[in-house]
Amino acid sequence: MSESAVIRVPSRLERLPLEIIETIFFYCLEFNLPQASIYLNRALSTPIIYTWLVRLACTSSNPGTKQGFFTSDYLPPQLDFFCFSDEQRADLQSAIFKCEWLTLPIIRKCQKQHIEHCIRRKCEGLQFSVEDKEKLARLTMDPEDAYIPQNAKGLNALELRPRITAPLTGSTSSERQVLIWPRTASFQVCIRGHVPDIFQLPACGHIPARIPDRLLRGPWTEAKLDLLRLLAEYAYIDEDDEHSRADQVLRRVIRNRDFSTFWRLVNISVRTKVSKYLKPWPVFPAHFRLALKYGDKENDPFIEYLVKERWDDIPGRDPRLKPALMARARKG
Repeated sequence: MSESAVIRVPSRLERLPLEIIETIFFYCLEFNLPQASIYLNRALSTPIIYTWLVRLACTSSNPGTKQGFFTSDYLPPQLDFFCFSDEQRADLQSAIFKCEWLTLPIIRKCQKQHIEHCIRRKCEGLQFSVEDKEKLARLTMDPEDAYIPQNAKGLNALELRPRITAPLTGSTSSERQVLIWPRTASFQVCIRGHVPDIFQLPACGHIPARIPDRLLRGPWTEAKLDLLRLLAEYAYIDEDDEHSRADQVLRRVIRNRDFSTFWRLVNISVRTKVSKYLKPWPVFPAHFRLALKYGDKENDPFIEYLVKERWDDIPGRDPRLKPALMARARKG
């Protein structure tokens, strides 16, 4: 018999029932396990497992989640949300963000289900009006709800005021306000005199996750850029304010003359590992010089944008850069 005709005998692990393979994976959360064989990859590469992993890693943690939030229909019993330290949760998030299966549609689906679960678990004893029910129906059918106008307090949130039909533990107040931010899948029940918990997905703890390299290189697509923009609000690209990774991404895009991607990137807000505050994507003097070097002699979109929108990012100690940019911009 030729070597190519040899039939591979499944390992003991591969011969186990599917439910036991899933349980082993849930307890070890070893992301290399699905790559060990085609059979294991098929067994562990299902939409429901992807959904459970995102819920486990990316659901916000607050006092309200400890009160009947993580039911068996939201997470299987093998996945204990509260067994992770902040560092372990950040590592788990980073590992999930690296996976090719984590796409914008997966995140949006999880966000939709998260809002629906919050309503079921945190709105018990509340009765919504017909108008509010219609708003919720439209919202949960499409989590990327087009545009929610600002309310009187300047919040871009869906605002509902349900009526209490049963006593709620912990408060005698009769007033309730439900706020939902569809884009970030954030949910809040406001009670007068209480500081409300915010239930959100995705959410990072005190230690943020890391944006993977796969989202910082081409080929660029609208879906990849949308996913990068979403995750960049919670996870970090760079460790500190030197922004070495963000710097290299912008350099490559300028060299490749990909203005549409450049424009999307510079309009993404980013954070660092050491700071939770969001700032515009960093632009350095080297990016201005690259725009001059690779740009068109007239009407160059990179130079036009940098001069109009990021002029203040040029340090005053560089006396030649600003005149060169202005000279090229005037030719346009």
